[in-house]
Amino acid sequence: MRAKAFTLVVVGFGWLALDVRWMFGNVVLRETRLGAIAQFLDKLPTWVSNPIFICLWATMLLGWTVPLILGFRLLRQKPRPFGLRLVGLCLVLAVDGYVSPLSNGFASQNGRGGIEPILRLEKPRYIAGEAIRFWVGVKPKNTPTIPQELRKPCSLSVTKPDGTRRVQSVGWPLDGMVDQGWSGGWGFGDEKVEPGVYVLVLECAGEKTAPLQLIVEQSEILTQVKAQFRFERDGAITKSTHVPITLTVDNGSQATIRFPQRGAMMEGISLGIVRKEPVFHSALFFPWEKLSHSNSMPDTYGWDFPEIPSVTLKPGEHFEQNFLLEDAFSFDQAGDYHVTFTTVFSMLVGEKDGPFADVCPIKILATGSANFVVTDADNTASSR
Repeated sequence: MRAKAFTLVVVGFGWLALDVRWMFGNVVLRETRLGAIAQFLDKLPTWVSNPIFICLWATMLLGWTVPLILGFRLLRQKPRPFGLRLVGLCLVLAVDGYVSPLSNGFASQNGRGGIEPILRLEKPRYIAGEAIRFWVGVKPKNTPTIPQELRKPCSLSVTKPDGTRRVQSVGWPLDGMVDQGWSGGWGFGDEKVEPGVYVLVLECAGEKTAPLQLIVEQSEILTQVKAQFRFERDGAITKSTHVPITLTVDNGSQATIRFPQRGAMMEGISLGIVRKEPVFHSALFFPWEKLSHSNSMPDTYGWDFPEIPSVTLKPGEHFEQNFLLEDAFSFDQAGDYHVTFTTVFSMLVGEKDGPFADVCPIKILATGSANFVVTDADNTASSR
């Protein structure tokens, strides 16, 4: 009888010790062999799986009390004071050390799998007039993967300096392992950004981030650094005419600037092609193989990555890079066309510890466009 009683007590303490180990070790049960049970429950309707899930958790976390109670009842039938006191003392110490991690750990592990939205800034402050970029995304919560039913578009709330508020829909990526979480760049698009404080909140599947302040300041640097695409010819051409395009950057500031070569840091060149008749619209990228490449790809361009192919311009210096339209697009039929080239520079101004450090990299937009009347026959002067 006493052997049975002590066996029950040992089983109870062993069960308790295992629970404590899970709590202190921050073990995610879905990543253990028990994950198969969770995956099975995920396939059941919520009204069926939730009660089963709660019962299993209650059994696992509190079931140790049953063998302990039964064991102590048996021991009381023929008590031995010293032995009982020793076992009782061990129980008090174990329970005292167990209650705290249980209260903290139960909330973090009793979910069936959730989602946590991600919202972070690229830098402490931004400049009015630059292309604003920050990061949005999601990551799994209490589970290694995000359940399918939670993979719905998120919403981004933006409160402007004047107090007005708008909400944008943030869709999930169409490719990649989105069940394990994702993040990507986001911005304000074509909206005019005014100096002041913007407040951002990202909501995904009912979970919200804490309000995040995005500070926009006024600066003269954007009027001192000019970047644009210049079409070397436009107007009447044939389908076989060469169209050179020049990217120019002028540093009119009093500081040295640096920016990645086109293609490095995945800063490509986008094209917009519009034909009036017959109607045609196309948006594409200049071929990446004709641009620069970098083995280093940090989220944000900065002074700590000298290995990234870059262009450095001292005060008053000028930069040019030449492209050909036919490397990216060829006119396949006659018509009136409008062609646009666009790129965004991540620009560093001055030094790492200089006055512009907190607003770098500054996103500078460079664009240029031209109209063409394309004919089949060569009725214009040869461009060769």
